[in-house]
Amino acid sequence: MPKPSIRSLAAAATLCALSAGAHASFVINLNFSGLNATQQSYFTDAKNDWESVITGYQGGISLTRFTVDATGANIDGAGCTLGFAGPDAAVSQGGFNLTTSGSMFFDLDDTSDLITAGSFTDVIKHEMVQVIGFGTLWKLNNVYVKDPGAVAGHLADVAGRQAPPQGRSRCLSLSEIA
Repeated sequence: MPKPSIRSLAAAATLCALSAGAHASFVINLNFSGLNATQQSYFTDAKNDWESVITGYQGGISLTRFTVDATGANIDGAGCTLGFAGPDAAVSQGGFNLTTSGSMFFDLDDTSDLITAGSFTDVIKHEMVQVIGFGTLWKLNNVYVKDPGAVAGHLADVAGRQAPPQGRSRCLSLSEIA
């Protein structure tokens, strides 16, 4: 089994009780649309990964599961938008707003390249964590810290200004960003 990443450990610490253990399980239900069985298996792997590192919610929360609709669609062609996701509905419990359902959309023109590159599961996990609420519910839950975002925004701005003009005006292929 691979060693947990810092992000996985942070996710577990954020959603789980730090004391005697979690009070409610953490279960992600997946609904699929427009994805074949092979593609669906990558979503199941990502779901299982998140469920293995986020083992439950802290005390005072009775939510035990939420639903994610995963959709494959033709979005904008290969090499542009790989996918996007976020919560669709939330409930307030234990002083926090928690996802009860969310949606993930993936560009079918990119999935084969992502699978070949070995990065499809990682892209799904990134989008899935946004459905869970990382980044998307931080301001609503008063856990957003401005400084790290400002640093990341500054670095992105610097990188954008240093990119060649053709890189700023078109989508890049996976081989150009890998």
